[in-house]
Amino acid sequence: MSKKVRLTVASVLAVVCGGLAWGDDLGAVEKQIQDAWAKQKSLAAKLRTEVKFEQMGMTMESRGEGTFEFMRKGDKILARTEMKMDAVQKIGDEEMKRSQSMLSIVDGEITYSLNEFMDQKFATKSKTDPGATGAPGAIFEQLHKSHDLKLAPEQSVGGRKTHVIEAVSKESMPGDPVRKTVLYFDQDSGFMIKMQALTEGDKPLSTMEYIDVKLGAPIDDDRFVFKAPEGVEVVDQTQAAAEHGAPPADKPVDKPADKPADKPTETQPEKP
Repeated sequence: MSKKVRLTVASVLAVVCGGLAWGDDLGAVEKQIQDAWAKQKSLAAKLRTEVKFEQMGMTMESRGEGTFEFMRKGDKILARTEMKMDAVQKIGDEEMKRSQSMLSIVDGEITYSLNEFMDQKFATKSKTDPGATGAPGAIFEQLHKSHDLKLAPEQSVGGRKTHVIEAVSKESMPGDPVRKTVLYFDQDSGFMIKMQALTEGDKPLSTMEYIDVKLGAPIDDDRFVFKAPEGVEVVDQTQAAAEHGAPPADKPVDKPADKPADKPTETQPEKP
């Protein structure tokens, strides 16, 4: 990410075969992605996640389905993500199943989250991380701090041409199986429509993908208004964040959910 791409003979061939124009580099592609995203007024898509993890006799598989909606209103970015996830964990002969649902609404200023797990509901409000809206500039800024990035040959995802960027953490964390994360940005819209966290041998650990993408989709304003269920208290985390020196809402925050392994994260997608 922070390093500029050096085009050796091998990398030149990879770039040309991937369909990138001669002379394109990571910085140029990042700008193309951000410029395309800045033109988008709205987007609606289905969201799908899959996680499969094996370690020391324990396996965990999770699948999630949901929706993502985005709308630009003046200088405000609105976003709504809904997900339902089912997971199965096995340790030896023991098996445990669990389900979880999540709703996240960005109203242009504040992010509201509602999680339901084991018949309990929890709601919070917090300052908005721009990466949660799918803003590629915020995603790149976060990644450049902790990862080395490089371009890979472009690919088609769901019939859409994508710029492909590989991210490798600058520092490996003990016990972290993720060796590389691959991000796929739609060339037409600038949205990240697929993300994969890979282990040794490029084996997928987690995958997040937008499917049935609709650009310019009509979306009602009410979709970005949060209403807490009856009896559920909304915990205000905006002041707590400020007291701990968190940056303002227009500055991205480094957090595991936005590290590209994550998300697909049993979380967001970091957004596309």
